[in-house]
Amino acid sequence: SRLIKPPLILRFQFLILLFFSTCLFANAQALVNADGTVKLADDLNISLSGEVYPDANNTGYIGIYGQQFYEIRGQTHYSNADIVTSDRRLKENIRLVENPLMKLLLLNGKKYDFIADSSDTFGTMKEQTHKMGLKKDRLGLLAQDVQEILPEAVIYDAEIDQYYIDYYAILTLSIEAFKEQQNELLQLSLKLESLKKQ
Repeated sequence: SRLIKPPLILRFQFLILLFFSTCLFANAQALVNADGTVKLADDLNISLSGEVYPDANNTGYIGIYGQQFYEIRGQTHYSNADIVTSDRRLKENIRLVENPLMKLLLLNGKKYDFIADSSDTFGTMKEQTHKMGLKKDRLGLLAQDVQEILPEAVIYDAEIDQYYIDYYAILTLSIEAFKEQQNELLQLSLKLESLKKQ
């Protein structure tokens, strides 16, 4: 008797069933809900439209200490806090920022629109309108301009030929420039007081 192969779709469905039954009965880490959404581990979910979100308790984690993602790329980032690693024990060769006020005065803030790209056509009309709105009337700096004045604040990705700005570096520069300016004002004030007494 000849072995008859089941249709390809049945073989594919069997493989999916085998995969998820293995997950379900071996300390499941992935579960397909009745509505088609996927549950990952205890606190993460994937919607039918591909959104990754935590349970209602908001305790889902992506990455853990010592095993962080090397890069996460995106167009818009919303958060309640933006915390950056800055532990002194992780740093060396610590030194002062040179000529912060002069560098800050050379920087030029701009108002601009981002050029539309193919990702703007995805999603519902409401989502597309929202994406386009986020690209209009932005305020910021131009990376190529900043590179000439403060190259430490510019990152170049050769793989996609694109420049990025580390705005925390600009914040550091601003703090030191403010302190330098305040010191200059104090010195002027002391000179004026001295002249008044003469």
